This record gives sequence, structure tokens and C-alpha cells, in this order.
Amino acid sequence: MHLVPRSTGAFANTTIKNVDLSRTKIVSIPEACFRYSKVSSVVLPENVYYIGDSAFSNAGISGTLEIPESVDYIGNSAFIWCRNLDKVVFKSETPCAI
Repeated sequence: MHLVPRSTGAFANTTIKNVDLSRTKIVSIPEACFRYSKVSSVVLPENVYYIGDSAFSNAGISGTLEIPESVDYIGNSAFIWCRNLDKVVFKSETPCAI
């Protein structure tokens, strides 16, 4: 299945478990796109530069999340209340705006 988040809350409150966007050309994850979803694993594309406010808030993300070097903005509360998220790895050596 190919997921193309184009609008705010596009996949909010869904039961989607795994989101692998690595082979897409998506450059932004809109506000509240996966909020309150059952997503447990996320792979972001290497060309994404924007993660919107509350994009994954209250989602079921677990384990480690890698933020690609291309990301230059992470919105407010983008990953708040992701209780099972153990570690976030930033691939960039320069900080992005938060």
C-alpha cells in the first residue's frame, strides 16, 4: 500500500501499523497526519524536510525513530505522548528548527 499524506490529519485515528515512506518522494508530513493512530513503526524518506505540529502525537510508535539529515523543521508536539518510543536518532550534525 502506498500512503501519500497530503492533508492535516490524513491518517489520524487509523489502525495502520507500519509506515514505510522510504521509497516515496514525500517531502513533508502534515500537521496531525498520524495523530492517535496505531502506527508502531515509521521509516521516513531521506528527502523529507518538514514534520508538522502533532504529526505523530499519541501514536503507538515504538523502538527507535531515525530523523533523516534532510529534516530542517520539526513542529510543536510532533512526537508527544509516543510512550513506546525509546530513542530518536538525528542523522544530521546540524540541528533542525523545533
